[in-house]
Amino acid sequence: MNFINGKTKPLAIIGYPVGHSLSPLMHNIFFQFLGLNNVYIPLEIKPGHLQAAIEALWTLGFMGANITIPYKEEVIPLLPEISSEAELIGAVNTLVRKENGFRGHNTDGQGFLKALSIEKGWEPHGKKVVILGAGGSARAIGISLALKGAHKITIINRNLLRARGITEIVEKQIGVHGEIFGWNNPMLERVIREGDIIINTTPLGMNPNINEIPPLDTKWLSPSQLLVDLIYNPLETRLMKEAKAQGCQVSNGLGMLIYQGVLSFKLWTGQEPPLENIRETLEKYLNKV
Repeated sequence: MNFINGKTKPLAIIGYPVGHSLSPLMHNIFFQFLGLNNVYIPLEIKPGHLQAAIEALWTLGFMGANITIPYKEEVIPLLPEISSEAELIGAVNTLVRKENGFRGHNTDGQGFLKALSIEKGWEPHGKKVVILGAGGSARAIGISLALKGAHKITIINRNLLRARGITEIVEKQIGVHGEIFGWNNPMLERVIREGDIIINTTPLGMNPNINEIPPLDTKWLSPSQLLVDLIYNPLETRLMKEAKAQGCQVSNGLGMLIYQGVLSFKLWTGQEPPLENIRETLEKYLNKV
């Protein structure tokens, strides 16, 4: 990369914490391969300082940024405009510099769909979706699956009010049937068995707590199902291992990370990033840390 005369156009990922993020490695590989004069840096912003951080990005000439936990919702009032999809989801993960400020987008849901389509040949139309957890990723994924024709979106979560917030959007604004269940609901076995795809959006099983698992009986899973765990460190979680033992197809969250990043990259540069060997590069990095 060429860093002459201060012409480098910076981008960043903002969150707390961000030290674990693979986005800087991935995007800097993309920039270097294409010969673009950009650099992507992690910025750990402590709670209470988000507005100052966004204003600083603007003043310093940043082209844009990714927004990660815990700021995907908090950033919205700080932006002059957001995309219709980000508005529906209620969260922003990508900022793109415009004349009057940063425009907010959400590439999480579309990145998830693209990863499953390309890597697993899986399409959502007419499918019954079961999502474990009701956080920002669950919102983006559930709403995006509904928009693409899923038959039913079921959310399993401890906080039923938060889960209802997702299914209300799915039902009232998209017209797809939604259901919510707590972890102790006696109907849980029926719900899991009926799902075409089971998606874990909780952090249970993430490194270093690799022996944790969402509170369901994996014997309810079957070979006809696809199980996706959004965790990618470790690359194969305990949930994935137990699902494989039941004959399920499984996938981790690395594909979503890559393809949401691809969509962000295109919003910033208008270019298609090089994907050859990127998964292998990220997997090698994860295996070393």
